[in-house]
Amino acid sequence: MKIITKYILLFSLFLLTSLSHAQENEEDWQELSIQDGVEFVWMKTSSKISGNLNVVIKVKNTNPYKVFVAFEPTFICSEDKEENQPKEEIYLEADTEPSLHSFRVCTLENEPSVELKNLIIRKEN
Repeated sequence: MKIITKYILLFSLFLLTSLSHAQENEEDWQELSIQDGVEFVWMKTSSKISGNLNVVIKVKNTNPYKVFVAFEPTFICSEDKEENQPKEEIYLEADTEPSLHSFRVCTLENEPSVELKNLIIRKEN
């Protein structure tokens, strides 16, 4: 039981560190897409513990109204390996902090490329 607790705590610490690092260093973000007033940027972080690359996607609503956003992130880690992630669905208010989405995707040897599939952006009341 202690081993499971240890791994849960390590993963939680890693996730919190990655997300706090992701918010502070704006120069590390790469533009992914801007559509209908919603900005998508991404950043990779590496894990020395697991040997994997993690990708954080930041979604920001720049509209003066609430929006619903749905997308399926796809990561290409090598020429023939495409990794699809489950659909992400969020509601973003106007003038609020961006939404952060973290994914464990590739090994450290491979640089990922990121795509958004089935993108839906809809104005909400």
